[in-house]
Amino acid sequence: MKMLPEEKNLLEEIRATGVEIDDIEELMHMDQNDKALVPIVVKYIKRFEETNYRELLVRALGVKGFTEASDVLLDEFYRSDDLHYKWAIGNTISIIADPNIVSEMIEISLNKEHGAARGMIVHELGRFKDERIKDVLISLLDDEDVDGYALHSLKLLKDESTRKYAERFLDCDIDWIRKEAESMIRKLDKLKIKEQEKEKARKAKEKEKEKARKARELEREKAKKAKEQEKEKARKAKEKEKAKKAKEKEKSK
Repeated sequence: MKMLPEEKNLLEEIRATGVEIDDIEELMHMDQNDKALVPIVVKYIKRFEETNYRELLVRALGVKGFTEASDVLLDEFYRSDDLHYKWAIGNTISIIADPNIVSEMIEISLNKEHGAARGMIVHELGRFKDERIKDVLISLLDDEDVDGYALHSLKLLKDESTRKYAERFLDCDIDWIRKEAESMIRKLDKLKIKEQEKEKARKAKEKEKEKARKARELEREKAKKAKEQEKEKARKAKEKEKAKKAKEKEKSK
């Protein structure tokens, strides 16, 4: 198969960095050690007209921390009408997990025009620390395109108050969504037991601390009492010695 000019140029630019590569499909093996290649790969997403080539590059960028690709990926997502391609972009965005584009991820998740292409973005939204996410995910449980993904993401919050939302899906006809609900409840049960054990351990520790405090207080009281007794004993001895001397003095007169 004849190599496209863009493909040839991409391989040449990558080789110029010292990386040996014969086929662009080898980019699917990129990892965090290949971060220097991200600007090159991102640039060629825009240069290929063929969606299959762009999708390959998009999928190749699916490495946690490749945040330099975020802006181009978002732009590709917004501009495309190809559901399959958009799903691939959303999947890569979810893997990169860029905390700087959480607002954009929330916006995409809530926009029904993107349909099921939002799936993997919703799926991983619960991994981010953002006070908006809980309410966003709860609202998406009523969206049939992404309800199962939202349920999975809600599970990641580890929030006991979300149990009731999982219970809604225990009778769901869709097997994988029902299993997500069951998994979420099991996880919350384990977390509840863990919290109870943690609280029990905390109370036991507090009890031991209180016991130790009382023991120290008792020792201080005993030491104080012993000191006072010694002081009183010395005082009486002194008084006795004083009386004895006074008596001897009286006799000598």
